[in-house]
Amino acid sequence: MKKINKNKFNSWKDYYFHYQYSLAEQFYIPLLKKINIKLKDKKIIDIGCGNGGFISAFLKHSNNLYGIEIKEFDWPSEVKSKIVFLTGDLTEMTDYKVAIVGQPADLIILRDVIEHIPINEKLFFLQKVKQFAKPDTDLLITFPPFYSPFGLHQQVFCKSILKYIPYLSILPKSILKLILLVFRENQNTLEKLLEIKECRMTIRNFIKIYKELKLEKTNSLFFTVRPSHTLRYGLKTRNSCLGKIPILRELFVTGVSFTLKFKK
Repeated sequence: MKKINKNKFNSWKDYYFHYQYSLAEQFYIPLLKKINIKLKDKKIIDIGCGNGGFISAFLKHSNNLYGIEIKEFDWPSEVKSKIVFLTGDLTEMTDYKVAIVGQPADLIILRDVIEHIPINEKLFFLQKVKQFAKPDTDLLITFPPFYSPFGLHQQVFCKSILKYIPYLSILPKSILKLILLVFRENQNTLEKLLEIKECRMTIRNFIKIYKELKLEKTNSLFFTVRPSHTLRYGLKTRNSCLGKIPILRELFVTGVSFTLKFKK
């Protein structure tokens, strides 16, 4: 993988779609194949699919693809003709929309979604995911740990120098709000960062949740440099040796990837 040059695209929308597509095609699909998760002609659901770039990369392997997003996106017409997109809050999704998806999925993807779910709703959210699963369904879940250097996603949402400042997540809410105002970050940025702060997805809590749901871990990766950072910033993807060290992994692991299976 190598950095994607934004200047080669006509718009941010085009760039971001290509980035998501490349991340799936160049890293996560090879990873899934490596750990023997079958993709050919399988039913795959991407929950929190955003612009559809990530799930689109799976079209080379299956034509039974679904994307679920909380709000409507301007999905490319050539993608909408091949992938079924549904909009709505998963925790409030009607039987009608669930029926559209039909038979349970073989693979469910939650890429950088769980960190946006309120801390007291994460367990319930994953229980709702289960409505699309069967006993041997695989789950791919990724997220940046909350206390990691950029666990607040400040590099994405901030426009000021704050996008380069690590560990904003450890600041009390009142101080964080003050700093964001001092650096003239807009209201949307303020709301996004405070939302993630309220959601606080740590590695420890995630492990606790999946064990409570009796999910079986089949693979886990801990990154010092995430694959997404390779495509966005040109940094080489690096695995972390701190994955089994409880406190240090929360602070120095910038991203995690878990594959899990619903037990039979």
